Amino acid sequence: MVDQSSAAEAPQAFKTNCLACHDMNKDLVGPALVDVARWYPKEKRKEFIKWCYDPGKRNPDMAQMPAMVHIPEKELEEVHKYILEAAKGQQKIKMPRTDPYIDTEVYRQRPRIERTFISDTGPASMVIALPTSEEHNVIWDTDTCEVSYIAKGKIDNYKYWKSNGNTEAGVGKRILEVEEQLIEADKDYVGYRLDEQGFPTLEYMVGAVKVKESFTVEGNIIVRTITADRAFTKFNKPEAAKNAQMDVSVEAKGSTIVIKYGENA
Repeated sequence: MVDQSSAAEAPQAFKTNCLACHDMNKDLVGPALVDVARWYPKEKRKEFIKWCYDPGKRNPDMAQMPAMVHIPEKELEEVHKYILEAAKGQQKIKMPRTDPYIDTEVYRQRPRIERTFISDTGPASMVIALPTSEEHNVIWDTDTCEVSYIAKGKIDNYKYWKSNGNTEAGVGKRILEVEEQLIEADKDYVGYRLDEQGFPTLEYMVGAVKVKESFTVEGNIIVRTITADRAFTKFNKPEAAKNAQMDVSVEAKGSTIVIKYGENA
């Protein structure tokens, strides 16, 4: 955050309303104060106050600042004076645009499960990162207990953390969208466990039926195995959506359904 010696000299309006979201040198929830000082020099104090009262959004990856209409104009003048004084001689520190941990061992590990916020799926979804050469990622929604879609590529969770939760993580290029649920019924998610290699088995209830769903790979083919404690009476045969880059095969026998996803030629 802002250097504590400087913060101690800051007006109360700054400490109360600005300090939590603005760093001196780095973009956080809001832009760095060195940028604010550059955008609004002394001769643009009125523009600074106008922005505080009716803020827009300069950076699409950041949250829009709430209107500071509760702060008297005189106090905003003091905030502006403080920012200009504190920013003198300071330099902007550029933050990486990608996850700084993306090449660390834990982020290279596959299989693994990552919980984050992802586009076009429920807020309780997870990424199942599988050890194929194409780095396939299965997006599995714990609200519906269904696959939402499959993508491939590196997972960039830094997009989510850097924006303080105002955007979703990147999960690569989508290659298959799921158009309808495999089992159209209310489900209750129970949890998951990992085997010794790290492959997951997810558990959920469909009414009184206990279901286990596991993911493994055969080379570059994703193998999804659904097993219930009694035979399935009805399920939708999953088919590749239009323009999908994966072929889907299904084999059902008794209480087990095996679905294989492989990239088409």
